[in-house]
This record gives sequence, C-alpha cells and structure tokens, in this order.
Amino acid sequence: MSHFYGGVKGGKGEATRCGFKSTGIHAYIKTWDTLVRIDLTHDEQEDRNYYHILGVCFPEEDLHEMSKILQAGANHYYEMKREFERELDRELDT
Repeated sequence: MSHFYGGVKGGKGEATRCGFKSTGIHAYIKTWDTLVRIDLTHDEQEDRNYYHILGVCFPEEDLHEMSKILQAGANHYYEMKREFERELDRELDT
C-alpha cells in the first residue's frame, strides 16, 4: 500500500502517482523562470515524514546556485532550532 499519493491536473488531463516509504514521492511544477518542487520522504529511524518544499522565482540558469543558497539557509534555520530546543531542555532540567 502506498504511503504517499499525489496528483496533477493540466491541459491533457489528470495524472496521479503513488509513493512508498522506501521511495518517497517527488513533484515539480515549472515555467521558464519559476520552479516549485516538493519532495515527501519518510525517515524510518524516526518514523516521521519530511516535506521538502522549494518555491522560488528566478532565471532558470541560476537554479543550481539558488538551490545551494536556499539549502544553506534551511540548514542554518534547523541548526538554530535544535540549539533553541537544547537550551529549552537545559532550562527545564534545572
């Protein structure tokens, strides 16, 4: 049985796809200068789903550089979030 399910509807009708815990499901919508990408994955160790969403507007030739910048920003955000949670745990322990 699929864990993820997705669909898209356009000028040629509708298409759907299934994704499993082992494969995830990945989708994108784009024009010449816009890209929206969504990846849904499952972490077996944490038994938790992760949703990776990228939506930006920029020239297509800049895609690689922009994605590196956005990934670095996301990594920084989650590191700060983890640090905040560690500090909160320390305060609650005292």
